Amino acid sequence: MRRGQPSGSARRAGCRVTEPAGGPLQRWAKVLDQSRCIGCHACTTACKSENEVPIGVTRTYVKSVEIGIFPQVRRAFQVTRWFGDAFRERHPDIVKSSVDVFLRNDVKAYAESCRMLGAADARKDLPRLAMPAAIAVGEEDYATPPAMAEALHRGLKNSTLTIIEGGRHLTPLEMPDRIDESLGALLKAASPR
Repeated sequence: MRRGQPSGSARRAGCRVTEPAGGPLQRWAKVLDQSRCIGCHACTTACKSENEVPIGVTRTYVKSVEIGIFPQVRRAFQVTRWFGDAFRERHPDIVKSSVDVFLRNDVKAYAESCRMLGAADARKDLPRLAMPAAIAVGEEDYATPPAMAEALHRGLKNSTLTIIEGGRHLTPLEMPDRIDESLGALLKAASPR
């Protein structure tokens, strides 16, 4: 990662930049804590964003490992990335429902959609978009971190940005009232006067 530090999402995923024993940084290394990896490609996206990697070029990839024997095949992942600790304790039914929905996904289709989203980069097109936009992101969202939302907000001239304190990746389920507020403000701003 540029400037000697991994992005917030990569850092939370267990990545760190290491320095060779011979002295000053001569090469970059990214180390992933596999026990925290869910195959979300946040590291790929963070690398592309931080280093302004061109569309169609990938410097990193996430090797996926399926667990189990067909038809009981699944991927290991952590709901801690989706929901905050307090929410998980108060709403185990919503967490279980979210996991159940996730596990019904076709694994290969999900992996491909993650790769596709990780490779997509429409930042150059943002200045041409003039419609009102509301951007809401959880402050603890590891997959689509606030820095990405801030860059989107800077690129969209008619946007608002709400960083939801304590929110993680599934903020619409975790904090629906905050999402409703953001969307309500967008509708009000977009309505003809």
